[in-house]
Amino acid sequence: MENGKPNKIVKDEVLHIGGADWRVVKSSTLEHDFNALRAARSIGLDGAGMLPGETAEQFAERLLFMVIDSGKVFQLLGCMLLPLGVPDEKWTPEEAERTADFLRVLRDPQDKSDVQSLVVSLLVGFFSEGLRSSSASSTVLKALTQPSAPQPSAVANSVAAI
Repeated sequence: MENGKPNKIVKDEVLHIGGADWRVVKSSTLEHDFNALRAARSIGLDGAGMLPGETAEQFAERLLFMVIDSGKVFQLLGCMLLPLGVPDEKWTPEEAERTADFLRVLRDPQDKSDVQSLVVSLLVGFFSEGLRSSSASSTVLKALTQPSAPQPSAVANSVAAI
C-alpha cells in the first residue's frame, strides 16, 4: 500500500508481499497457459457468465466467491506471480506451488489485503476480457496471464471483510 491506496497490479510493477518481491507473469509459456486454464476450468470460471439482471459488481462478487469456495485461490495466484528475478520461461508448476505455499501462510494484515487485491485483479481481468471475447478458454487464459489493475469497488470491500 502506498499513500493509503492499495497496490495496483501492473505488469511491470514490483509487488512487495510478505517481505518478498513479486511480479506478474508477462509472457507466459504454453505449460503455464495450460496449467492456468486447468485451474480456471476446475473452478468453473470457463463457463461463468453474467446472469440475467445481474450487475457487473454482482457478477464479479459471484466470481470471487467461486474462486474462494473452490479452495484453489492460491493455485490461481501461483499461476499469476513469480518471484522478482525469475524469468517468465522459468515458470513451472513447482514454482507456482512454492508461490502458493508462501502466500497461504501470510499473517500480516497488509499482506493479506494485498493478496486479496490480487485476487480481485485476476477477476477484473477475467471479467473485462470476457466482455471482449466469445471464447471462454481464450478469456480465461488472457485473464490469468494478463491481469489488469484492480478497480475500487464494493467487491474489494467485500474481500476486506473476509
